[in-house]
Amino acid sequence: MTTAVQSMADLGSGFRRMYINGKWTDASTGETIDVINPATEVVLSKVAAGSAQDVDAAVSRQPLPV
Repeated sequence: MTTAVQSMADLGSGFRRMYINGKWTDASTGETIDVINPATEVVLSKVAAGSAQDVDAAVSRQPLPV
């Protein structure tokens, strides 16, 4: 039987960053967004709050060769 995640410690810190151009990176602003369990309203984790600058960095690179 699977148990529910109860805290951020259960998830670890790997979900707080964005994968942009082959690298895990924090948001350029350093801001995060809480991920909340809607049933319990417990904060499960935080994720990077990407900004327009982060989007520009992600889409400005050359596409990967096919």
